[in-house]
Amino acid sequence: MPCKRIIHGRVVFWPERCTLGKQRILLDAALTPMENLWRIIKAVSLIRLTSMRLQAYTYEDMADLESMVMYATYAKLRRMLAEGTYDRKFSLYLNVRAACWGMCQHVVDTWMADIRQRYNLLDGYGNISQSDHGSVALFDTLSDCNSTKLLTGSEFYSKHAKPVNWASYSRPCDRTSALRKETHKAYNEYCEECCLYGIDNVIKYDEFVRKNYNEEEQALIFETKPPKKLRPGRKNAGRPRAKSSAEKKEVQDAKRAYYRDWYQKNKDRLSALSAQYRARNRDKIKEYHREWYRNKKSAK
Repeated sequence: MPCKRIIHGRVVFWPERCTLGKQRILLDAALTPMENLWRIIKAVSLIRLTSMRLQAYTYEDMADLESMVMYATYAKLRRMLAEGTYDRKFSLYLNVRAACWGMCQHVVDTWMADIRQRYNLLDGYGNISQSDHGSVALFDTLSDCNSTKLLTGSEFYSKHAKPVNWASYSRPCDRTSALRKETHKAYNEYCEECCLYGIDNVIKYDEFVRKNYNEEEQALIFETKPPKKLRPGRKNAGRPRAKSSAEKKEVQDAKRAYYRDWYQKNKDRLSALSAQYRARNRDKIKEYHREWYRNKKSAK
């Protein structure tokens, strides 16, 4: 029968304790061969379950597990005899132990899956409140149509966003941005859990990062680039822009005086160049004049 224990203030049940030590399991002449076989199967099964350190919250669950392992061991032993894999060089105890160790893990996985499924179920007809003399059940609070569930920011992100590893990006700036988004998401989840459980001393973001990320990730998160220095502008760069009509007239007068002086200084040179051009392109100039006169006459 399963053993009852209290762990962390809660009653749990462990497999029945079976200790052999240095004793040898011998067949009892007062028992039948089948009774001797089941005695060995029970001892081997309990020893194997105890070594796996399994526990259940109800007596019935642990008793079911013990029975399932023993029956699976017996069925495996029968298959070994039918298939000819039973090794008669070894004792009955060793053959039973080989059959038990071959089937125990599969039985435990099946039992655990059933336990998880049952623990996640709720009794819809069970009373949830005593305010109405126990007349309110869980099914009474369910809506007859689909209702919108309010989600926190982290729940919405985990539901709709596609998880991307920050190290998969090729550019350093993308890796830094993705890692910072990941840390902010984790910190927001931490703050939500603290608010949910009523924890007041919430650590700051920088301390959270230093406690949960390595040095390489911290260097990327806290990396700060110096601001770019702009090149100093040249003095008197660009044309001077007049701010008033008087300044604009002054600039125009200065330009006219400059062009007038430059023309007086280069008047002879420009006249000589113009005479040389007309001498070399006399026919071209005449044709240009005829075309200009013809266009002007047709326009009238």
